[in-house]
Amino acid sequence: MTPSYLATLLVVCGSLLLTPQLPFEQENGTPLPREEQPSVIATLLKSGDLREQALGAHLTAEYKRLEFVPELLSLLTLLPTDRRQWQPGMAAQYDLDQVVLDALIQMKAKVPPDKIIPFFEQYSDALIVLFSEHRKENSRTLLSILSKVEHPTYWLAICNLLAEVRAPGFAAQLLRDLQIQVRVCVRDDDLETGFVEDDLGGACADGWIGLSEGFPPTGIYELQMHPDQDTVLLCNGPVPIFYRRSIVAPGRQIGVGDCLSDMNKNRYRGEYLALLLGVPMDSMELRYQRTHYVRWNGTEKYKNDLAKFVDQENEAFSHLVEHLTESNLIERHEANTLTLKIEVSKVVDLRKDRSIPLWLPTGTKYIGEQPQN
Repeated sequence: MTPSYLATLLVVCGSLLLTPQLPFEQENGTPLPREEQPSVIATLLKSGDLREQALGAHLTAEYKRLEFVPELLSLLTLLPTDRRQWQPGMAAQYDLDQVVLDALIQMKAKVPPDKIIPFFEQYSDALIVLFSEHRKENSRTLLSILSKVEHPTYWLAICNLLAEVRAPGFAAQLLRDLQIQVRVCVRDDDLETGFVEDDLGGACADGWIGLSEGFPPTGIYELQMHPDQDTVLLCNGPVPIFYRRSIVAPGRQIGVGDCLSDMNKNRYRGEYLALLLGVPMDSMELRYQRTHYVRWNGTEKYKNDLAKFVDQENEAFSHLVEHLTESNLIERHEANTLTLKIEVSKVVDLRKDRSIPLWLPTGTKYIGEQPQN
């Protein structure tokens, strides 16, 4: 049992103060009797000492004392996300926050969203795991942060959770954020070739996280797209998301980090809409990216072809909205507010005669040699 009954009893009696040498890892201690647990935990949580409060949080999870959830939440403190701005004592507060969040997760605690959501940027991995324990009840909170999340793993995890419970408002939010990219290839003939695909990339990031002396061993959470022998499935979906809980001992550090691929969220918005509708992605009339081939027959014909393509995409969008509405995935009042975001993102000019410049919508990338005016 960690910590020992003797150690916790000494804390309550005031005979000894907690020190970095407190035997958190002693394995032969006697469990604290249930009738004594509330007074011991309450004393530790109210002590004002961060290490004693961390031990109280640790014991709260050890004995599954859910009545102390409000006290645990009150111990969390917002810190600057840039560690270079941390003042003395903030590192210990960060350690306490990690212990508290681990305790809440281990107890599968239901927490008031307004009490915990301000800490999302600082502790995204742990909070997503915490929200996932009661994903249906937390769906409104998850939906409120969906459009603000940039990290692809976090975004996919939230979408998986929302799709699993078919959260009201999820389909409408996917459509609000969806942007269709139209790519155009202009040729002198009818061949549908010659388009240059975008390059893909990725990046890896890693770092270290530790725990100060005098704190109890604590679970640190990491979300991952790629499973290994130490990960647990968090939620299924187009891309399953896993998490690892690594135990950090006081005075020790562990490595953290993951490799991420560039991800076009618009592609996955389409995948989630297909999943909600229960249809194959290939059957979707609306796609996140379209390539249109135009035979050059003068500027006016070219402009008319572009306008026709945009009209076709808007019609496909309307059909999708209607399908979602009929399937009770979108409310009628939501459907009336939805409009398609569409842009012509790239034009490839493969004409042999380029003496007449191509008209380009604002912001369009041109690939080819434009003639000099």
